Amino acid sequence: MTGTAGKLTAQLNNSLVTNQVDLTPVCGSILAFFNRGILSTQSVAHMLPLDASGAPSSPDLIKHISTKGDPLRLRLAGEMLDALELLLNRAKAEGGTCYAALYELADQELVARLQDSPFVHLILSNTGPDDATDKQARALLHASRLDITDRMLKSGHIGHLRFKESCTWISMAIHRQC
Repeated sequence: MTGTAGKLTAQLNNSLVTNQVDLTPVCGSILAFFNRGILSTQSVAHMLPLDASGAPSSPDLIKHISTKGDPLRLRLAGEMLDALELLLNRAKAEGGTCYAALYELADQELVARLQDSPFVHLILSNTGPDDATDKQARALLHASRLDITDRMLKSGHIGHLRFKESCTWISMAIHRQC
């Protein structure tokens, strides 16, 4: 588009065209998966009813995100639900180990899956001084005897990808037992 505000015209001879590209999580021996989280803010806002103030309804968003199989949940999760299932199933089948560093763990589907995964080693950060978001999941995972390390940070700090292990795994990775 060229022109001035209110008087734009299409310039079709300036458009760019590329070859079709298929994106998969596989790149050699590396698997990379993505969600649609923050980048979807505007489109998600248009999908939600408005609250009394005229803003998108936060309780409605939480309801969508918390409901297994909900189209909005699936859209926001992108490839992550399949990726987590793939990693956990592969580790279980091959006698491997999963290492995970998480925070804001309130997803009941994932918590239930982790409770039944003794091959998982988890670092779970807090979500604030009262740890409100992670408190229930943390208690359930400790009760299930999962290898869990509580990473409790001071107020104002977020345990979001703030560390790197010596083996260069960040977030969730699989290590096959040799």
